[in-house]
Amino acid sequence: MSADTILTCRDCGQAFTFTSGEQDFYASRGFSEPSRCADCRATRKSQRDAGGSSYGGYGSSSSMAVVEGATRRVAVARRVRCSR
Repeated sequence: MSADTILTCRDCGQAFTFTSGEQDFYASRGFSEPSRCADCRATRKSQRDAGGSSYGGYGSSSSMAVVEGATRRVAVARRVRCSR
């Protein structure tokens, strides 16, 4: 088992602990170590979920819909503003 590691958040600059348990979890899933603290990750996730992406990419998201008692994945188009 790994020892706890202190990392620095790329957004707020605060130090945060990357615990040995988190390291094992990330390694088992093939994830790289986090670059943001838990608070900044949560803030960034809520901005993404609200449509406030900090990077303007094209694409669509999907959501779940219940159609005649069956759950199906349907595409939800996003409006993307062009800055031309």
